[in-house]
Amino acid sequence: MPDLNESSTRPSLACLLLACAAFGPYLAAGVRTEQVAVYGMALLVLLSTAWVTHLPQATGAAKSIMSLMVVQAAALGVGMIGASQVQYVRAPGSAASGFDNLLLPLAVIFTVVTLVGPARRHATLNAVCTVVVFAACANATLAWLSTTTDASAWLSLWWSHDGGLTDGVWAEQVETGRYTGVFVQPAEAGEFYSVAALAAVYRLRYRPVLLIAAMAAITVGGLLSVSKVFLFVGVPVAVIQFFVMPGRRATRYSIMVVVCYLAAVAATWGHLGRLGITLPTQFAGGGDLDLFTGGRFGGAGPATVVTGWDLVITYSPIVGFGAAGLSIPYDNGWLEAAVTGGLIGVIAYTAVFAALIAGCSRLRRAGNAADLALAYGLIAVALGTSFGLPGTTANRVATVLWLPLALLLFVPADPAQRSAPPGRHRHDAAQTHLTVSVPAPGDRGRCGGRPGDEQARGKRDGDAGPATAAVAHARRQVRPPD
Repeated sequence: MPDLNESSTRPSLACLLLACAAFGPYLAAGVRTEQVAVYGMALLVLLSTAWVTHLPQATGAAKSIMSLMVVQAAALGVGMIGASQVQYVRAPGSAASGFDNLLLPLAVIFTVVTLVGPARRHATLNAVCTVVVFAACANATLAWLSTTTDASAWLSLWWSHDGGLTDGVWAEQVETGRYTGVFVQPAEAGEFYSVAALAAVYRLRYRPVLLIAAMAAITVGGLLSVSKVFLFVGVPVAVIQFFVMPGRRATRYSIMVVVCYLAAVAATWGHLGRLGITLPTQFAGGGDLDLFTGGRFGGAGPATVVTGWDLVITYSPIVGFGAAGLSIPYDNGWLEAAVTGGLIGVIAYTAVFAALIAGCSRLRRAGNAADLALAYGLIAVALGTSFGLPGTTANRVATVLWLPLALLLFVPADPAQRSAPPGRHRHDAAQTHLTVSVPAPGDRGRCGGRPGDEQARGKRDGDAGPATAAVAHARRQVRPPD
């Protein structure tokens, strides 16, 4: 059973296991390493019964979002009753996948808020961000290698266990010049690189060399995937993070120069140019809206998002078609919520973002600028991604998104800890908790100064005596928090 002791490192290791498992291959047909790890860990926590006492300590945002997900799950079940009404128009999808898309994030949130206590929250968040950044660099390397090598034989383990998707996915990627590594869809890869960029800025903001190297790899990976999510959502949000995240100004500007340089190199390298050649051919006659949204909105033919909404409004507007949904591409987060849960699902999906934004007020009151900037950045990425795919329920990347969000917004902060850059907690604590010893009047000569020096220093400090002068000197030594 999991060790729920506040001082134990096992909760942090459990979260690291979930983060690493998100990048694991398929173990069987339709079963990913991530699913086994997330559901297995949640089951262990549930069987331990410790959640009965630990779960009530979660923040209000956590309870609100978990309740909304339960409502969505109920709507998925109710919608299956009338799903047969539209089967002659569109074939149904997979009910197991529909429930999994919603229950997997719920299991991640449940596990985090039950296992991780306030004392381990910040250390666990740093560790998870480190894993995400490392995985992004590794995946970018895989994507770069696949530009010159046919890696479909072993990458197929991450796309589909039986290899059924290998030929189609690889052929489409080669044809359009989009290389995504272990991710099946470029949009999923774009969201992942966007989250990784924010994690890198947060975790490495005081280590400019490592941050430049990580951002270089992440930028190359995002450009190789040619994901509009990364280009139009991840890059702008990451640039904003450079300005709002506490850190050295020189570091931000130097990294921005490197990122812009890499973007220019990638554009002349041919991958963005190839996209400009293939996509206009693929979406010929559809206009700019059709081109830059990948056929999701408008265009010469029926837009995927508009078609899905028409089916929901016509046949089942209140509860949708249940967990199985329809065999259509869910190119929008609200479209998936509408197809599977109808109007109830759409309201719940929107309320999740409202609850996340409201949950940031706790970080704002605490004055933790770094955590607040990361939380807002992750919410912005999830919200922007939802216009191109279900950003909060997408395979693999949903776990990568919800892990840091849960640690930021759903676990109460330790009041004894203050915001500090990674690796400097001990130094800041030593400066913050200064102990001022005031010598007795008869022991002034033992301080190494001449009699009367303390009074002179007190006058310069604007205080009445040696004790208050020492306190004023100590205050000047304390560096304000980030």
